[in-house]
Amino acid sequence: MKFHHVVAVLACLTAFPLPAFAECTGVLSRRVFASEHGNTYVRVDVDITGGSVARLYQVRDEGDVLVWTARLVNVPQTVWVDSGGRWIVTLGNYCNSPSDQEHALTVYDNAGQLIADWCLRELVPNLLDHVNRFEVHTPWTSSARLRFEAPFNELRVFFPWGESKVVNRPPPRAIAPERSGGAP
Repeated sequence: MKFHHVVAVLACLTAFPLPAFAECTGVLSRRVFASEHGNTYVRVDVDITGGSVARLYQVRDEGDVLVWTARLVNVPQTVWVDSGGRWIVTLGNYCNSPSDQEHALTVYDNAGQLIADWCLRELVPNLLDHVNRFEVHTPWTSSARLRFEAPFNELRVFFPWGESKVVNRPPPRAIAPERSGGAP
């Protein structure tokens, strides 16, 4: 009788395979990252394809308000959130190997648009000179202690070894005036 149960279970698993995160093992399906003051936070959900979706919320008197939703280019290990919701910075990527990590630092603006995307080698050309603890499951940012400033319309990312990256918010898109009459 037990043999029939085992065969039935194996048949079900074969006929209806379970989704798997082949390269994203150990990734939590939902993580929340808050700004320094806690008035703005981003919820990152990992979907079945191994990608992630971010939802930026602001805490207001009437409750938590969804500001934007965007698909991220990575599954971040860490997210820095500007208190005003002007900038979201994702750091690291659970789905890539540490040695050739793509999307190591990405920047999204206040509308959820990706405006900067660096791989690890672009940020830290001499990785071993600047990051002293580097293991497979340890994000490079854990020993690279980054600092962020968001004055006016730019974001500054400071590395402890003196280098920095500056991102300027692109100007708002101009709306083309409608033409009257027929086709051009």
